[in-house]
Amino acid sequence: AAFAHAATPEEIPMKGDAAQETLAYVGTYTGPKSKGIYLFRLQNSATEPRLIPLGVAAETPSPSFLEVDARRRLLFSVNEVNSIAGQRSGGVTSFAIDAKTGQRRQLPVGQASDASLSTDGRTLYFTRGGLRGDNARQYRGGGISRLWALDLVGGSEARPLIAEGNNDRRPLPYRAGSDRGSERIAFLSDRDGTVNLWSVNPQGGDLRQHTTHKGWDIRHAANDGSRVVYAVGA
Repeated sequence: AAFAHAATPEEIPMKGDAAQETLAYVGTYTGPKSKGIYLFRLQNSATEPRLIPLGVAAETPSPSFLEVDARRRLLFSVNEVNSIAGQRSGGVTSFAIDAKTGQRRQLPVGQASDASLSTDGRTLYFTRGGLRGDNARQYRGGGISRLWALDLVGGSEARPLIAEGNNDRRPLPYRAGSDRGSERIAFLSDRDGTVNLWSVNPQGGDLRQHTTHKGWDIRHAANDGSRVVYAVGA
């Protein structure tokens, strides 16, 4: 049975009755009659909408919640399972997707969250580890959150983007400068005692602080490639 879905807002003009199409991913609890994520084409015509099944998009265990990133290039699946690789844990599976065709490929990263593609689509930046909530403020134990980078073209293994020591998460690649020539990766970090917005270059150097909130953490952040919006809360 369908449990959750995520749809790209990519609308494709159709000939004839001026219909519009949207690709929709639907997550299911897996079992004898369900294999994972299914792809549908939603046609919004002048008469009535139609949902056309396109088959299995990905075989992955119990993807009970799906989310598409802001640029509609990544699909994240929360796997509602009791264990991953023999360890008691749920999981998150990441896919690169084509918003117009629905084609996708699974990205070779495990236990990744808060992932974003570089502006040229060649590098995946993602978070591993991390605790959430006020009881985890200034946490520096073994579950500290770290930023990683994975070259999707060269085939090399993922590498830490920034040295361990602070909770760094939510990578947000963007183009800096008036000509938008050089890429940087903004991220959230508690390295000054409060979760603020920072950035580094693709090599993890040239650290810069962009916000200086005190006592009130940045809870959520998103970007459009050149600007970041965020929410601050207690």
